[in-house]
Amino acid sequence: MKVVCIHGTESGGSERHAKRLSKTWPKANFDQSKDFMSGNDAASVGLEALAAKYDAFVIVCSSYGDGDPPSNFENFLRALYTADEGVLAGKQHCVLGYGSTDYETFQNCPRLTDKYLGECGSTRIVQRVEMDDCGAEADNSKD
Repeated sequence: MKVVCIHGTESGGSERHAKRLSKTWPKANFDQSKDFMSGNDAASVGLEALAAKYDAFVIVCSSYGDGDPPSNFENFLRALYTADEGVLAGKQHCVLGYGSTDYETFQNCPRLTDKYLGECGSTRIVQRVEMDDCGAEADNSKD
């Protein structure tokens, strides 16, 4: 299974976490120098091209401001939102979100990303994980 890790971060925290996590993945499935990119870089490649190359999408991102996507992720979120139905059919994904429950829009971007990946035909392989900057893992069992 060929894996791509796509990150979105405003301050660099999500990218650092994603790099640390991905160092443990099997080299046959993931090459950090080629298969690790920001959301905007992924959008530049295009969803169709990503779908042709990868079987699974690991998304690590945060929300910024009032639940907005980080500046290096907004093009990817837009691409998912405007994509043709089924463009990611047969693919799999998981989302690790970072945010703070101090904000009403906690996890808005990771939640929307998870939703839009599904609407594009991808299947969630594990429950979305929502990390709270205040120190707790959020309860996202309602999804």
